[in-house]
Amino acid sequence: MDSNHDTRPKRFGWRLVARVGVVLGLLIGGGILGAGAAFAAPLPEGSAKVDCTGRVSFTSVAWLPEGWQPGDDPKPRTNAHVEVLYSFDARTYHIVPWKPTWQYNSANNFQFKDTFQLPQPVPASVIVAFKTPERWADGGRNGTHTQRALKVPKCQQQTAPVAPAETAPTTQPGPAEDAGVTAAPAVPVVPAETEVAPAVAAPAAASGGSNIAVVIVGSLIGVALVIDAIGITLFLRRRQARAALPA
Repeated sequence: MDSNHDTRPKRFGWRLVARVGVVLGLLIGGGILGAGAAFAAPLPEGSAKVDCTGRVSFTSVAWLPEGWQPGDDPKPRTNAHVEVLYSFDARTYHIVPWKPTWQYNSANNFQFKDTFQLPQPVPASVIVAFKTPERWADGGRNGTHTQRALKVPKCQQQTAPVAPAETAPTTQPGPAEDAGVTAAPAVPVVPAETEVAPAVAAPAAASGGSNIAVVIVGSLIGVALVIDAIGITLFLRRRQARAALPA
């Protein structure tokens, strides 16, 4: 009887330690996930499309902090040097010659548009990326946003125009000839118009990483509180049961 009474506090102690370990693990894991989502946010964004000749048109936009409104501090979205890169195999990237207009600031509404030509022969697909080699104006770390591969459409071949048929000269009947029927002129054949394959547009960059982090951290904290409440309830019931035992 005494030995069983002595082992109960030890068992409860181990359970309490396990409970505390679970709670701390959930909180630490949620914090790491939230911090990772927050640090991954300041990236240049954008979209691009390519035509059958290998001409790439793109729009690059500065990242949008959660809750940011026009008139707020522009430094989190300001960067004076944005690079545009492309790759054919997702391993080797080529930098497009930089232009002074490739930057984010209040004057250009934190975005810019431009085009560049892929080298010949035109590849089957291309990957476009936007990179900030320097930190943002508020000290945010630099980063790179890479799009999914864009398929280069095939140009439709132009059909050669058909030369119009020659028309036979008309003759007037002579005095000793019956009136003949003159040949009607041939109608020239108009070449059919050809359509250029539409350009393939890149998907827009996804956002809302910080909202997901808040939901994850809140859920983990809720689970931790539920586990702790259950442990306290069981502990109080055991104490009441031991107090009801005869001395």
